[in-house]
This record gives sequence, structure tokens and C-alpha cells, in this order.
Amino acid sequence: MLSMTPRIVGWSGIYIGHTYPDLRHRRVSIMGVRKVLPAPEEPLRITSNDELAALGGIAAGDRIDIAPALEDGQPGAVVGDVPLEELDNAYWILHPAPPDSHIG
Repeated sequence: MLSMTPRIVGWSGIYIGHTYPDLRHRRVSIMGVRKVLPAPEEPLRITSNDELAALGGIAAGDRIDIAPALEDGQPGAVVGDVPLEELDNAYWILHPAPPDSHIG
């Protein structure tokens, strides 16, 4: 898990997965995180970065709710949840640059 939690909800990236072919190679917005919790708990849907930070940040097994980014920059309707790794910038979300870095 991350030692620091950047802004996740509201970030965008290019969808590179195959679950939603109409969105492939299009910009999508992260609208929520489905945090995987220890068994027997069900995943928890989080729509606040503060709540996500309180739960320890995002982890590789968590899923994200995505929505297509519209031409005016606003997100469209949420289409479903996908693994975080299906975004082109997943590496930077899971491994953010240090606060004093020029990256990001």
C-alpha cells in the first residue's frame, strides 16, 4: 500500500483494458475505488480521497469505478469497475513520486 495517498478519485487516464472495448484508448475518470478488505468483508466503495487515505490508500488488488471523460472535461456516467492496472498511469498511482520530485 502507499505510504502517502495522492488524489485518486478524480484522476484520469487512458483506458487500456479490454472489459469495455468502446472505452479502449479513450480518457476515463476515476469516480470511486472498490477497496478490497480482509475476508469475510465485502469490498467497500469509496468516493472520497480522505476516506481512502484513512483506509491506508490504494493497493494493487483494489478496483476502480471509471467513467468516460466527455469533450467538456466532465466525467460521464460510471460504466463499471475495473482493475487499476487497466489505466495507462496505474504505475504512477501505485508508486507516486516523492513530494519534492519534479515528476507528477
